[in-house]
Amino acid sequence: MKTHLTRWILVAVAMGVGLATALGPRGTPAASAAGALAISAGDLHTCALLSDGTARCWGANLAGALGDNTTTERHTPVAVFGLSNAVAISGGDGHTCALLSDGSARCWGYNWYGQLGDDTTANRHTPVAVSGLSNAVAIAAGHLHTCALLKDGTARCWGWNVYGQLGDDTTWDSHTPVAVSGLTNAVAIAAEDDHTCALLSDGTARCWGYNAFGQLGDNTTTHRHTPVAVWGLSNAVAIAAAYGHTCALLSDGGARCWGLNVAGQLGDDTTWDSHTPVAVSGLGNAVAIDAGYAHTCALLSDGGAQCWGYNLRGQLGNDSTANSSTPVTVSGLSNAAAITAGGTHTCAVLSDGTARCWGWNVYGQLGDDTTTERHTPVTVALDTDGDGDGVPDSVDNCPLVSNPGQQNADAAIDNGPGIPGDDANVPNAVADSEGDACESDGDADNDGLPDSQDTNPLTGAGLCGALTATDGHPNPAGGDVTNDDDHDGDPALPTGTDAADNGPSWDTDNDAALDGVECTLGHNPRDRTDRPSTADCGGTGDTDGDGLQNAWETCGWGTDPAAVNSDGDTQADCKEAADVDGNGLVNFAGDTIYYAKAVLLPPGSFGKTMDFDINKNGLVDFVGDVIQEAKFALITGLCK
Repeated sequence: MKTHLTRWILVAVAMGVGLATALGPRGTPAASAAGALAISAGDLHTCALLSDGTARCWGANLAGALGDNTTTERHTPVAVFGLSNAVAISGGDGHTCALLSDGSARCWGYNWYGQLGDDTTANRHTPVAVSGLSNAVAIAAGHLHTCALLKDGTARCWGWNVYGQLGDDTTWDSHTPVAVSGLTNAVAIAAEDDHTCALLSDGTARCWGYNAFGQLGDNTTTHRHTPVAVWGLSNAVAIAAAYGHTCALLSDGGARCWGLNVAGQLGDDTTWDSHTPVAVSGLGNAVAIDAGYAHTCALLSDGGAQCWGYNLRGQLGNDSTANSSTPVTVSGLSNAAAITAGGTHTCAVLSDGTARCWGWNVYGQLGDDTTTERHTPVTVALDTDGDGDGVPDSVDNCPLVSNPGQQNADAAIDNGPGIPGDDANVPNAVADSEGDACESDGDADNDGLPDSQDTNPLTGAGLCGALTATDGHPNPAGGDVTNDDDHDGDPALPTGTDAADNGPSWDTDNDAALDGVECTLGHNPRDRTDRPSTADCGGTGDTDGDGLQNAWETCGWGTDPAAVNSDGDTQADCKEAADVDGNGLVNFAGDTIYYAKAVLLPPGSFGKTMDFDINKNGLVDFVGDVIQEAKFALITGLCK
């Protein structure tokens, strides 16, 4: 129930990670401009990962699980104190952990058994570093223990171990990470009440720990102190563990569950326990799965969701409190990008970065500023960004008008109310005292291009004419059509490996065509509606047979459509696009965004629509889309 991120191999996710959180008055984190990328429901609290690498939590806070340096219960989201550069988050019963972009982790909250991993048993109200942990690519917080997946396919666990849930062939608690015995080739990890499971790269799974209900899936009820194979499971692409049951998502969109089934949480239209996997009845087109205390939920490819099992508190979201042993549709939920099942509540992140929750709410874990139980989804009171300009509405002087490139100012220079132009008194104004800060756009240099679309809004040099190697844009005249952030001649992956060249910085309008290419082909790199066609970029073929269309290689990546390995390193273009760091896992946004965009691009552009566009907007633009797409490239062998 805490591992929705791990079942996606924890990307999570995050497009803007690595940006430090600014501090506002009294040292509290300033309002974030980011939307939610992922969400994790603990037993009685919930946390959301934001795209700027920070996090918000709400609900019960007795031992500091919200990380806001208090033990005050919160009915709306509060910032996790001092957390930045997070790429994944996972909530346990009374503690929470976050994975950072450098492969380390931070945990906070209840720590009686050492589940925070800081070599103490002291509760922590703000994040502390997990001792000795590095190279982690996924994290999962269980009941009283925590586990992390490492980039080499092994795992480390820490905390309570009375049933062997740490997997180190002992029952001794550990206050720092210990290696899971014999586990290799793992690509995801899930920790719950007193057991842990890992998904392997071949689509099978291993589980260990408490097994009284058969939740380890090995056709016994024997507790295991080291990993054992889940009987008969294959083609799994995600895994989720709960109090007494475990579930796996299959590559065909179906699912298998095993273990305790008293409330129908296995979804097989019975209430009989099963010590081996059984099929979830009628489930198809699922792209994610998560398991709560006694209920299970799946995200569907159309952005909807289905849940099954225990429903006394309305956690199935179908406007009833009747248990269901088969999947029922969550009422009114659409455009969902991620889902998480908590103790007796459930939450989802939508493609617009907002969140919905439903179920038990006595501690405010639904985040709607009430303690009212909800049987259908309600909106979490996260900061919204109505105009999509990257500035949250709570601090945006122009909450309904966006000016890309100028944040929430109306133009680079402004000439007074309603008149874009040359007011030198208020350049780049955030709060324009002359009353015109919410004009929709301007043309400061009078070159006929709106400032929001002009790569040089103050110089009059036109769309692409003055781009240089030092002005923060690529220089097409100098051949810099890729992502050479540090201008050292080594462009971003997959045609180089410089750590400074680490993102799609130069696709300003996010239309999947590089700025330099657009300039060269006579298109506007700041206008998403003006993008190269398939023909412009070399057509829909795949000349080198590497799994990437010619059009994508030419315009979207800058690689050679006639060469499988453009840069001649150890990994071909397509695999580099799917697995940026070359660790054999698709486990963070830097991996997933690239390949997914390479296959599924905006409507009317090159590329084709596939089932990985969860919200059906024609874009691969959020975690729910990109993870499955990039995994598809590697697992099915599409990439050469």
